[in-house]
Amino acid sequence: SGNLLKETDVLSPSNPYASSKASMDLIMQERMTNKKIKGFITRAFSHTGIRRGKNFSISADAYQIAKCMKTQEDEQFINQKSIEVGNLDTTRVVIDVKDVVRAYYLLMEHPDSNGKVFNVCGDTPRKMQFFTDYLIGLSKMDIKKVVSNKYYRDIDIFYQHGDTTALKELTGWQPEIPIEQTLKDLLNYWVKKIN
Repeated sequence: SGNLLKETDVLSPSNPYASSKASMDLIMQERMTNKKIKGFITRAFSHTGIRRGKNFSISADAYQIAKCMKTQEDEQFINQKSIEVGNLDTTRVVIDVKDVVRAYYLLMEHPDSNGKVFNVCGDTPRKMQFFTDYLIGLSKMDIKKVVSNKYYRDIDIFYQHGDTTALKELTGWQPEIPIEQTLKDLLNYWVKKIN
């Protein structure tokens, strides 16, 4: 582990979702090469933020933790003190969605992005357990993690980290929002939404 995925690496999707993304990527590459479409391709790696659906990892954790926090103050809810999680041993580089969108904007503003492919990714690989444990810490509650088939993928990528040299050299982009702030914002979002 530790190898950075480059834009030139062969696309090798491991599930139907990834296959749909790779297919669109290849169609765009062909259209750009044959001058039918003017544009660029972005490959955004793991990101999250407020309003992220509760069926996605990290946001699913934040939603369940917010429910635990609600049960502590409201008797009408079943007193839930555990959350269901997936594989917390995989490693990802997760950034705030606002940083991803800023990368898109900078690339749209830059004429030299035309016809190229760019990875959009953070710099710090972390096990998924970090994100879950940080959210639990924010709740100030003793919440148990229960591995569930609902969130556990049979085929999962153990380590994922992208090389963003091309994006950074062209636009000067860097992720600016600390992931700890993103996690705090995400938990607060679900607490407010549940209330």
